[in-house]
Amino acid sequence: MINIPKSFVALKYPGYFWNTEENKLYSMKVQGILRPLRLNKGGMYQGQVFEDAYRISVNGFRKYITPDQIQKIILKNSVIPVL
Repeated sequence: MINIPKSFVALKYPGYFWNTEENKLYSMKVQGILRPLRLNKGGMYQGQVFEDAYRISVNGFRKYITPDQIQKIILKNSVIPVL
């Protein structure tokens, strides 16, 4: 059985957890180990302005998600099935 600390909250994307104490995003690996993800720094590229964001995979597609967006999609009172 995998126990997740109480400071971690599940996102709507499976396998990703937000640590409310450290304000960091973690992913769960196959062995049940939580690994912190690196926050990619934003900037300007070819005239477009990019914010600081985490890069995650959703159904095999790369997605960038900012910490502000994470606060909006946190699941409340979620039950996470672990197989």
